[in-house]
Amino acid sequence: MRPAHLRGASFGLRQSLDTVGAFVGPALAIGLMWLSASNFQAVFWVAVIPAFLAVALLVFAVDEPERLPGFAKWQSPLSVAELKRLGLAYWWIVGVAVVFSLARFSEAFLILRAQAVGLPVMLVPLVLVLMNVVYAFALTQPGSYQITSIASPSSAWASHS
Repeated sequence: MRPAHLRGASFGLRQSLDTVGAFVGPALAIGLMWLSASNFQAVFWVAVIPAFLAVALLVFAVDEPERLPGFAKWQSPLSVAELKRLGLAYWWIVGVAVVFSLARFSEAFLILRAQAVGLPVMLVPLVLVLMNVVYAFALTQPGSYQITSIASPSSAWASHS
């Protein structure tokens, strides 16, 4: 857990690395498809290596922090009573996020369409690269807004007008 003053920077770093992976992963897949003459099995076996390395890093190199004395034993915060306390504004945001998440299913159809119009199999991951470029640029402006109050998100948006 990061100190409170570093949490925003930590989240920003995580998001940046996620975006870099969204560009680099498909770009490497294109190169591997070219090198392996479009051998999907070989490309997927190579893609498994970073996953195993990440799990090994978590298992062997990341230590769980010691629990400070006096802290109660942790219990899952998910209970019906706690969920009711979140309020209507929170559930509206969750609902909007669910709708936008459902729209992400279209990535597979975009890839299938690119292949159907004649894009070589080796270049199909390029569709993901281009989609992530558009995604990154489209979110630059909304990402610059800082919503300060969940109870009244319209006031945070109005302050940036």
